[in-house]
Amino acid sequence: MVVRCSYVLTASFSATFIFSRNRNEVTDLGNAVSSGLSTDYLTGMQYEVCGQSLSMFNGNPSVYAIGYPMYVFYGYRVNGIIQQGEDPGFMSSDGKDQPGELKYVDLNGDYAIDDRDRCIIGDPNPDFTASLNLSFRYKNLDVSVFLNGVFGNDVIYNGYTYDPRVKIKRWTPDNPTNEYPRLNSTRSYLFSDYFVHDGSFVRLQNINIGYTIPVRKAFIRSVRVFANIENAYTFTKFDGYDPEVGVDGIYWGGYPRLRKYAIGLDLKF
Repeated sequence: MVVRCSYVLTASFSATFIFSRNRNEVTDLGNAVSSGLSTDYLTGMQYEVCGQSLSMFNGNPSVYAIGYPMYVFYGYRVNGIIQQGEDPGFMSSDGKDQPGELKYVDLNGDYAIDDRDRCIIGDPNPDFTASLNLSFRYKNLDVSVFLNGVFGNDVIYNGYTYDPRVKIKRWTPDNPTNEYPRLNSTRSYLFSDYFVHDGSFVRLQNINIGYTIPVRKAFIRSVRVFANIENAYTFTKFDGYDPEVGVDGIYWGGYPRLRKYAIGLDLKF
């Protein structure tokens, strides 16, 4: 969609909006025996493990599941943190049922947490993507702004397991938070929706402001002075450095995306 308007030939404005929506669904994975398909205990859904394995969870978080989009996340549900004196709803031989640990949901009701309690817990495919390009000119002044965004996708983020920012916020008997589990260096994690976060964002990708000075000199017709900011700001609830990840929806860390400033001259001869 493109919108343009002008006023008395001294001012002009244009806007270009691009909207994209993609839908995909796994409809067939072949023969269950030859393809090595697994079957979900609760729903009978057939699925195949895919993508990269995460050592933290000792397995692959993504699956191809019949009737679902590609790369959906398959794991456990969590309902906060186990508090002192609370029945966690399951028993565990490795300490997962102790106060301060993640409170896994026993979906099949057998008072144990195992593979039969897993389900689809996230989708890395966005609902839609969009971009908006705005341009404004008044006499010799020009301004352009470019924004792009991704909406409705989930991202796997495990930063809470080592992030120094949350260590002082972790569960203790005196700080019974329902967000961060207790410090436990021997904990073995199950892949759960505790690690699935909203990856939606709107990025103010570029701002450019310029002023054109007419010049009546030999070989030079005009001089445009400009200032430019790239990656000005990202609006998101995501806690990692950058919510923009690959198609598998896994956040691999790395370095923050740089913000770049530039000042320059455009000469027209």
